[in-house]
Amino acid sequence: MAAVTDGSPLEQRGRISSWDDDRGFGFIQPDGDGPRVFLHISAFERRSPRPQQGMAVRFHPGVDARGRPRAKSARPASYQPSLNRSGRQRRRAWWIVAAFFVVLAGLSLAGRLPWSTLCLYGVLSLFTLLLYLRDKRAAQRGHWRTPEQTLHLLSLCGGWPGAALGQSYLRHKSSKTSFRVVYWLTVVLNLAALAYALTPEGRGLAHQLDDGLMQLLESIAREL
Repeated sequence: MAAVTDGSPLEQRGRISSWDDDRGFGFIQPDGDGPRVFLHISAFERRSPRPQQGMAVRFHPGVDARGRPRAKSARPASYQPSLNRSGRQRRRAWWIVAAFFVVLAGLSLAGRLPWSTLCLYGVLSLFTLLLYLRDKRAAQRGHWRTPEQTLHLLSLCGGWPGAALGQSYLRHKSSKTSFRVVYWLTVVLNLAALAYALTPEGRGLAHQLDDGLMQLLESIAREL
């Protein structure tokens, strides 16, 4: 294989010989002789154009747990990352989550929401973030995955802040368009339900939902 002349002796050139965008993985055929190298979307430079079949790439080779060739990182051959955009999405996700919990705390202090609602969002968000971490590790190791329906259900019930951090910081499920569309739908529906809970008609329902969601979380935890 030919090394790239960008100052990194470990970086190599190749071309994506096959790519499944829905499943988020494919294979790189290195320049020169050598076996195909597995490429997962999580290893691809996030701010660059999405991978596609035939794209010339630069990558750092590695191996998986079974010793098979796997790209540790990759990017389009002609792409130069912008330092000004580094970490922007992570910071944006963090500020959105922080602002949301500040608003929840303010509503609880004002007596508009029960404190249990704030606690429930916190527990669900942490639980969802841990599931994202577990699912990413399972994907990397080829183990059984957490169903996407479970991740969406947790987001709908109030775990969407944790999901936002999981997608931004773990780079998991962040590039799959169909997943992101459903995720944002769960966010909108959850916020709509929260807005209804602030109305006089919805206050009693909010207390009932708190109890129901805690039971749901306990049942999900028992199944995992």
